[in-house]
Amino acid sequence: MLAKLDKLSTRERIGLALALLTVAFVLTDRLAFRRIADQMDAMALDVARQSEALAYNRRMLRTEPRIQAEYEAWRPRLQQVGSDTEALGALKERIDQLARECGVTIAAMQDRRAADPEPDKRPYRELVVDIARFESDLNSLITFLHRLRQTPELLKVLRLQAAPGPRNGMVAGSILIGQLVEPVGSEQ
Repeated sequence: MLAKLDKLSTRERIGLALALLTVAFVLTDRLAFRRIADQMDAMALDVARQSEALAYNRRMLRTEPRIQAEYEAWRPRLQQVGSDTEALGALKERIDQLARECGVTIAAMQDRRAADPEPDKRPYRELVVDIARFESDLNSLITFLHRLRQTPELLKVLRLQAAPGPRNGMVAGSILIGQLVEPVGSEQ
């Protein structure tokens, strides 16, 4: 084989050397440089994502004083409670009183636990009462909902389902009502 290489002319030797260099470069590119370039691209993409997350977090941190000030303005309206059981009992009584004043008949009412993924990190808790069945005329229901919204206890309707009732001119359905409360001793 070496004898055949000795018989090649200078021009053929240069062409063969260039071909071998090209093959070596292509192999090196495919085996080493592409993998490194792919890793660099992946790292650059990760850096870009982290940079976006950092920018978002910085924007959120800039809004924190404004949110804290607004929370402090609303904090006196939050009812302080010692236990959820007592607070839920008082909440049910308040809802029942409003319903009677407005002419809404509540057939079934029970408390629920609010789905809070991080209850220990929040300075407040949400109490939830489920009115499983109610019946009233439409005007009474609207008055009841309006009075709920106007209460100083920060009551809010989380879900309302209403349909025509069994009697003419009546509506029946269910309501999910929530209230924000502050546990006693929670200082922010």
